[in-house]
Amino acid sequence: MNLVLNNSDTAVFFDREGYLLPGWILHWDKKIAEHMAKQEGIYWFIPIHWMAVVFTRKYYIKNNRAPSVEEIADSIKVQVGELPYYFTYGAKTVMKIAGLSRTRCLLLGRKTPK
Repeated sequence: MNLVLNNSDTAVFFDREGYLLPGWILHWDKKIAEHMAKQEGIYWFIPIHWMAVVFTRKYYIKNNRAPSVEEIADSIKVQVGELPYYFTYGAKTVMKIAGLSRTRCLLLGRKTPK
């Protein structure tokens, strides 16, 4: 388990694979996102990165599920196949940087049954 301090100097914990541990999503901030991006090999966080990350976080908070790969691509006006040009492993990387836990990322936007 690793930890990083956010802008409020609160320790935020990650699992061995670099995912934010469940329960720490509210402590996520820009500093944490930039740290996670560097861990994924993204050293220059440009506006298109922020657009996808912010969209993913807002979507998750509003819908209580991760957005689909298509929804993330649409949010930044790219084709699904282009996501890896911006994020190492595509939507998985976006969700990881956005602070979703590993469990939430594995669901990849699947709707919960009603």
